[in-house]
Amino acid sequence: MKFRFGHRIRDLRKENKLTQKELADKVKVSAQVVSNWERNYSEPDSEDIKGLSKVFGISTDYLLGNTEDRGISLIKKIPEFNAAIINSSLIEKFNHSDIERFNDYLDGAICSHFEFLLNFTKEDDLNRVRKRLLAVALVSDVSDEIQQFETFNNQDSLERALTKEENNIEFKAALWKELRGALKKLNPSKFRFD
Repeated sequence: MKFRFGHRIRDLRKENKLTQKELADKVKVSAQVVSNWERNYSEPDSEDIKGLSKVFGISTDYLLGNTEDRGISLIKKIPEFNAAIINSSLIEKFNHSDIERFNDYLDGAICSHFEFLLNFTKEDDLNRVRKRLLAVALVSDVSDEIQQFETFNNQDSLERALTKEENNIEFKAALWKELRGALKKLNPSKFRFD
């Protein structure tokens, strides 16, 4: 069946138990405009699409029929995701598809934090951090490779090991949290947090 933009808006409005007038008020258009959208007489402009996305809590790609994944774009969820890790409430807060999408983000965050440590931390401090990272690995259900001190000697070895742990988001979150804390403690003037 051919995708119909207006049908998607109508279905989402009904799912959210909104009248056309209520939706119109939220998006700041007239009820007639919403009616025209739903009948496929016209389509929302880019600002209205953003407004609809926000009202329904879905991605603009889903609204436009480019995907069947309703999720808000990953970039918008990153601050919330970071806060969830810091507060150790990761799994309860995010659904499975979000967790999978955050896997690559966590890999990148871990490796960039680790690279910063390698470049800006004294050797004694760096070894203490490496031992803490190894401790996180040893109490996690991860491969033997990650449970070796050598894995934390350089960025390439850590990056290689992380790619083999695709589904272990809890371990990656713990590693990221440890690295973030170490950087904040060891290099507060060089490494700033939002």
